[in-house]
Amino acid sequence: MTNNACKANVDMINRQIQLYLANTGEYPQNWNQFKNNTDYFPDGPPECPFGDVYVIHGTLHRVQQHNH
Repeated sequence: MTNNACKANVDMINRQIQLYLANTGEYPQNWNQFKNNTDYFPDGPPECPFGDVYVIHGTLHRVQQHNH
């Protein structure tokens, strides 16, 4: 298994974080609250195919790529 699916998830999450910022004027507080927002993830939150947990970095406001 390659990390392409995980990278695609990270890219999509980060785009949704930017959309959330544009819509609300603030960044989501954390991944656990943001991931269940069906306005941004109508099909449910993306999950890492390797079982890792996505985390929104507090100062960067981005999910960072996992090392696979």
